[in-house]
Amino acid sequence: MANAAAFNVVGVLMGVVGMIGLGKDLFAAKEGATTNVRVHVGLAKDSSNTGGSLPDIALFDAFGNVVGRKESSDNGHVKNGNYVDIRVEHNDKNDNRQSEYLSISAGNTDAICVAGITVTWPDAGKQAWVGDIGRMCEVDWFYSETIIGEGNNKPACIWLDSDGTNGLHYAGMAMHITDFAFASGRTEQYQNNRDTMCKSAPRFKMYPKLGFWDNIPFFDPPLKYVAETLADEDTAKVLVPGKINDPGPGSERPRKKTCHDYRGLSICTRDEENQFEEPAERKVAENVHFMAGQLIVSESKGHSAKELCESKTSKGPDFVSTTEKLYCDMKEKKVYPLCVKATDRACFDETIQKLRPAAGPRRRDGAWAVPEKSYHTVRYWK
Repeated sequence: MANAAAFNVVGVLMGVVGMIGLGKDLFAAKEGATTNVRVHVGLAKDSSNTGGSLPDIALFDAFGNVVGRKESSDNGHVKNGNYVDIRVEHNDKNDNRQSEYLSISAGNTDAICVAGITVTWPDAGKQAWVGDIGRMCEVDWFYSETIIGEGNNKPACIWLDSDGTNGLHYAGMAMHITDFAFASGRTEQYQNNRDTMCKSAPRFKMYPKLGFWDNIPFFDPPLKYVAETLADEDTAKVLVPGKINDPGPGSERPRKKTCHDYRGLSICTRDEENQFEEPAERKVAENVHFMAGQLIVSESKGHSAKELCESKTSKGPDFVSTTEKLYCDMKEKKVYPLCVKATDRACFDETIQKLRPAAGPRRRDGAWAVPEKSYHTVRYWK
């Protein structure tokens, strides 16, 4: 299955766990004793020099042993709506083990939104994960214009940020990526018992602090699956914290790095080898309107302004769904209809890209007031 022309991965189709077919072109080529990880970055395809920091990657075998680690360039960036291939050399050049577990962590302070991860092992085997899983597991997410797989599928993307200043909660994620290859019984299980997908630390977990040097949880003993369907034989053995080989997440830090701003980019250098980062609490800036001044107008039927506003974990710019004829104010998490007639009130006017106030006199408590909106960037998604 893993070497077929199309690889099927568990995803979310119109709110239902289902199958997403991934063509072979979505995977990096195999290359010796190396695992190639392709990270697909979400939000909009953008020709400008926007985007986020290259992520760091760590790979582990079925027993939590390190296969290889890759710290990406401190000054490297990947554009929104693009992908980057990260080549992780195995520690042992004669080692062709399949890395069942992997972690991906923010390499710097410029946040990225991960829409998908595709992995090519040394034996040409393939595995994949898409951001819809994180959305269903209620972590920081947003819609994406990045197409992954067949049928014009545009999975959600998951935010990674190293310092929390944008109001984002997670620096990295770890997963047992083989558990996201599509199988009918597995998909049905995830649909009916979401905890087996979202509340199993070895299977999938987000971390406020995670670095490429950290080890991650693994199933001990390894899981057993129903042969015909690949559902878990015993879900009690799934809902576990897992075993972690020291050092675990947040327990160590690499050498200190000093960063400064240069033309809007964060440029970093490593300090002396005997100087190490001290573990620190992640302080998330609350009540921050992340990506303020930006608006996305989407024609996609799979993008819902109502869902975005109702989600407690969605993060990103204000959003218009032309199919729903709704606008989501992401700062206030409030939905407004789009204005249709010149006399409409308490609605969003697409022409001037502002909210119209409700009719009638404004009360003293300001109940009729609407937020003032001004956008320096407006993107249109098909």
